Formats: sequence, C-alpha cells, structure tokens
Amino acid sequence: MSTVIQAFRFALDPTPGQESDLRSHCGGQRFAFNWGLALVKANLDQRAAEKTYGISDEQSTPKVSWSAYSLRKDWNDAKGEAAPWWEENSKEAYASGVANLATALKNWNDSRTGKRRGPKIRFPRFKGRRAGLSCRFTTGAFGLTADRRHVRLPRIGEVRTHESTRKLARHLERGTARIRSATLTHHRQGRWLCSFSVEITRADPPPTRPDSAVGVDLGIKSLAVLSTGEVIPNPRHLDVALRELRRLQRQAARRTGPDRRTRRTPSNRWRRTRARIARLYAAVAAARRDGLHKLSTRLVRTHGAIVVEDLNVAGMTRNRRLARHIAGVGMGELRRQITYKAAWAGGRAHVADRWYPSSKICSDCGAVKAKLRLSERVFTCESCGFTLDRDLNAARNLAALITRETSSPSCGATVNEPDGNPPQTHTMWAAGTATGRPARTPGRSTPRRKATAQNTFRHVF
Repeated sequence: MSTVIQAFRFALDPTPGQESDLRSHCGGQRFAFNWGLALVKANLDQRAAEKTYGISDEQSTPKVSWSAYSLRKDWNDAKGEAAPWWEENSKEAYASGVANLATALKNWNDSRTGKRRGPKIRFPRFKGRRAGLSCRFTTGAFGLTADRRHVRLPRIGEVRTHESTRKLARHLERGTARIRSATLTHHRQGRWLCSFSVEITRADPPPTRPDSAVGVDLGIKSLAVLSTGEVIPNPRHLDVALRELRRLQRQAARRTGPDRRTRRTPSNRWRRTRARIARLYAAVAAARRDGLHKLSTRLVRTHGAIVVEDLNVAGMTRNRRLARHIAGVGMGELRRQITYKAAWAGGRAHVADRWYPSSKICSDCGAVKAKLRLSERVFTCESCGFTLDRDLNAARNLAALITRETSSPSCGATVNEPDGNPPQTHTMWAAGTATGRPARTPGRSTPRRKATAQNTFRHVF
C-alpha cells in the first residue's frame, strides 16, 4: 500500500445556465491573471525608467512582491474598483489566476537566473479570449454527491457527469482518499472536464511474475516488441481517421470561416464542421490513450522489472517524413505510464541510457556491430553468425541489462568496442501527479560519461 497524489477526471454535462457560470469563472481567472500581470509589468517598467535617470534602488519605486499571497492581497484591495462584478463568481476563480501568475513569474525568474534547467522560459504574456478556459478550486464546497452522478462546485452547484463517479466515491466512503482540489477545463472538442486532485492510498496487486524482466523496444511498424517474442501491433488510429479528417477539412475550407482582418463572423455550417473535426481528433486521442493504458497495465501486472529506452521523441519528430507516424505512437506517454504504474504496483521500471546501442549488440554472443543501417531489419552477427529480427534483438538486449555484470556489453569483442560501451546514467524516480513527486525538468540533457556495471540504466521504483 502506498499513498500517492492521483487525478480523477470526469466529463461534465452542464445545463446552458451552468455552462454560462463555468465560462464566467474561467473568465474571472483570466481577468485576475491579466490584472496581476499588468501590475507587475508597470512596476518593472517604472523601476527600469527610474534606473536610467540615475535613481538609486533605495529611492526608486518599491518592488511588487511576486508571491501568490502578496498578489492575492493586492487583488483583494483593488477588486472593488478593478472588477465591480467580482461577487458573481467564487473567490477561488480569482485566487487561481493570481496563483498561476505567481508560478509563471517564478519560473521565468528561475530560468533567467540559472536556477531552472532546460530551455529558457519567456516572460508571461497576457491571456486573450481564445486562450484555454480553466479554473481551480482549493477551498469551498466542492466534491461528489451521494447519487454518484454529479459533482459539486462552489457558486455553480451540482453539475451532472457523463459517467458514474463511483470509483472515487468508494475510496471516499472507505476513508482511503481525500480530495485536495478541483480543476475545471474546457477542451476544444466542446466538452467540459472536472479533475479532482486526490490523495489516495492505493493497494495495487503485485506482479504475477515478480522475478521476470521484460525489455520493450518501441517502433513505428509495430507499437512494441517484447523480449519474450510478443509483437504488439501498431493500431495507427490517426492513419485510419485521416480519410474522414481530410474530407471534413475540405468541407470546412469551402464554408465561410472567421477573418480577423475584416472581422467576419463564421457561419453556423462552418462551426458545425469544425466541431466534427474536433470530435474526430478527440476520438483518435482517446483510442490511443486507451490502448497505451491497457498495454502498460498488462506489463506492470505481469513482470517485476520493465526496461524501456530513453528515446529523444522531440528530436525524432523533426523528421518531416516520420513525424506524424512517431507522434501517433505515443512513445513518451507509454514510458510515463509504465513509470508511475510500476511505482504503484511495487515493481521496477528501468530506463536504458539514450546512447545504449541496443540494436547493434548481438543478444547471443554480445559482440557490437560498427554500423547498422535503419533499413536492415534483420540483425546478423558478424562474429557468431546469429540471425534475429532487429527489434526483437534490441528488446532482448534491454532485458539483459537487469542481470548484466560487466561494464561492456561486448564481453571481449573487438568490433567497435569503444563505441559500443554504454555511457553513465543517473537515477530517476517516478514523478508527476501519479506519485506526488515533482516532475523532471524538460530539456535536461544527460551527460555522456564512462560506463560502469552498476549504472548502465536508471532505476525507477
């Protein structure tokens, strides 16, 4: 049993009046964010202008604190004049706006001063009407109702859900879960979603084969090839829907769409076609996510150790010929699901180093090939003559990382020995809302160092 932070998301079915209230709360959140950002920008511009005049920091305009507490206090002092209509919405709508602003300012400042790794984060920008609608509640009367078909939100009331909330309700009745916050979001396919951040005590079943290790080699032709010899076919959900998607996009192009230059409003027929396109995209994403969840759950509940590759998916998608196919597989999402689900079940998820040559190593004798073209789909060892499918050979090499005791996978081979040595990697723990740990900073690169027998891969418990 383990206590983790988990999200439960439910699709809402609001009435027209409730949908208007939902949009009003999200608009209040956006207004508070823009108000706080204007206050901070005015203060920074004023201090920068005074600095050009030679005014010292002691005599210049005092700084505006960027903390969520200070910004919320400033908002409460000015909301009567800045937003006379503020009583129409819950106070949490405005609090979430200034809290998001405080987080954005902190991330920008940490990135600018070098405290935050990864790509540089730009200064926060004002949110327009086309920005995504969202609102977060941390206090007030929110939660589930007794009939398990409604959610309760502050100032909005009880909103019906498309599905039953019994999964979360049973945990709440047993006392094994506690709702921490509720977040409203509006997706472009026209559906409102309510996500509950829940502190829950999970009791997942242990793996049926705790001593077994499986290597997972991801690809495009097949979704995954396991070291056990099983091949998971790629369903290609997007490719299947492309014919209908092209037809709808041509239909939308023939109809009167919006024009920002002439302020032309779109026609109702264009709106209906765009809604159908959004629903089609949502169906493709849901089918892909469902298949990945089923695969990751089966792997975690069967094997005690799972080894996956650290693929540079962002770099792979820069290939314009393969970008759509790579994005349609969901490689990063599968790795993320395996990571946190293994932590729930008490298993181990190992992430092999990005530069580990799993495809070039012979899974029979351990020799490393100097070169292996992508077009060579069958691996043939030049030392022992062993022949095997390229993806299956890579999956077996990944699974062998669990029990390998030598620092070099070639074990005395002379073919490309220096290039075949895997570099050092570091330990990475499960992160995100699934475990309550902070997620790894995106864009962080792994240094290439000399390999050792103990750290050829990363352990994720």
